[in-house]
Amino acid sequence: MDHCQGLKNGYKCVLGSKKFKVVSLTSAGIGLSYCFYKQITTINWGIDETTLLKQLESGKQNEKLDALEKIIEQFKKNKKKKKTLFHENFKTKAISHIAKLIVSQDLSIGGKASRVLSYFLTNQIYYEKFVSLHGIERLILGIQLNDPESEKFEAQNLLNHLKLLYKLIILTQKDAVLGLEKIEGITLLGVLLKIENTPIKVKISLLKCLTWSCEYNKMVPILLNKNKLIPTVINFLDSTNLKLVEYSISIISDFVEISELSFQLNNPEMITKLYELTTKTDNEQITCNSILALSKLFEQYPESQMILLKKPEFFELILNKFIRSKNNNLMYCGSRLLEVLAKSSISNKILIRQAEFIPELTRLIFIKSINQKLLQQVIATIKELTVNSTKTTNIDFFDKKFFSKIISLFTKCKNPKMRSDLVIIIGNFSCTKEESRLELLNRGALPLLVKLLEITKDANLEKNLVCTFANLLESSKYYFNF
Repeated sequence: MDHCQGLKNGYKCVLGSKKFKVVSLTSAGIGLSYCFYKQITTINWGIDETTLLKQLESGKQNEKLDALEKIIEQFKKNKKKKKTLFHENFKTKAISHIAKLIVSQDLSIGGKASRVLSYFLTNQIYYEKFVSLHGIERLILGIQLNDPESEKFEAQNLLNHLKLLYKLIILTQKDAVLGLEKIEGITLLGVLLKIENTPIKVKISLLKCLTWSCEYNKMVPILLNKNKLIPTVINFLDSTNLKLVEYSISIISDFVEISELSFQLNNPEMITKLYELTTKTDNEQITCNSILALSKLFEQYPESQMILLKKPEFFELILNKFIRSKNNNLMYCGSRLLEVLAKSSISNKILIRQAEFIPELTRLIFIKSINQKLLQQVIATIKELTVNSTKTTNIDFFDKKFFSKIISLFTKCKNPKMRSDLVIIIGNFSCTKEESRLELLNRGALPLLVKLLEITKDANLEKNLVCTFANLLESSKYYFNF
């Protein structure tokens, strides 16, 4: 017989809808109580699941509220046992009843219903059941009932709904966002964000939901623009609440990706504001999001780069705060911005060289613990710095260790984008001068390029490989025998 140990005298052990007798074994002298049953998997500390189900299904308003509060209380007391606190059979049945309570006219019941569901929806089976019960539609109605300008409004109830919505968006990704789009849920979230009386905590939660909605559906920014939301979000950047600023920049970054919206953000005031956010705070997310938003703007509107390029301290900030940082995210964002600038013009490449970025970028690829995302970005930046560049700029990279590292990375690389960038780098150096061509040949570049040519199906990569062969084979007739 299996037994669950640790039940205190006087409590009932409940499994599903059956109650089992608690047998006190005092022979061991420690006063423990045991419940004997063949298939016991969890212990419920005095929770009568049958009564809770009856209350949720057919109880009066106060009984339903009482049942929800008891469930919440159990989760508060047993934070480490959230997944095993209630039996599976109970949770499956309870979800059906609780989903209906989200739209209760008693806003407290609705808010607590969403809170309980946030605890219960821990796997695909549960959230699919919730969605099948028109859960997303009910949730949006529940949110709609919580009007920040109403006398009945309590921020916690709306926060509970938004927390559940956020969880659904993360769990179901595109499905939840499409569901929101169909019932104009995105529009509703945008409207709530614009209401002046909406508390800051609620605005942050709204922005979290909208940011992740943008991640899974690129139409979301366009839907939000119908509410003329951009000026509202820009105003949030002046807030002293760092979380509000962080999520505001994140959604601005999503707006920038849509060409029909980005022009609204392409102005000196916006660019200066994003730049100043990187100088005024040490908050990593705000700093990174600001620089990435600027990178996206500059990629679409190269002429706007001059707003920052004419600032004497601009390159110094990028060098010291980003490239020389020991933080992978900051180094990545700084390198990404440099890639965009280098891609725009030869004059930018020269400015980057003069600001002594090249030795720092070279240093990064030798870091043993560098993560792949950062490495790929640094290689992409070096590629742009060497494409159509001056011989002087390319010579700045010239170092035997550098060539060895590039060849070594090329040998091991499996990422198609990075491999293509490495071929372009090798190609750029192959047309710089005789010395660099010989260095590449001596370090075994040619056999690797031949091997890649045999297996590639990418037309652009094939073209780059052929050009590189042509450049390398100019170096010496000896290499025609390879």
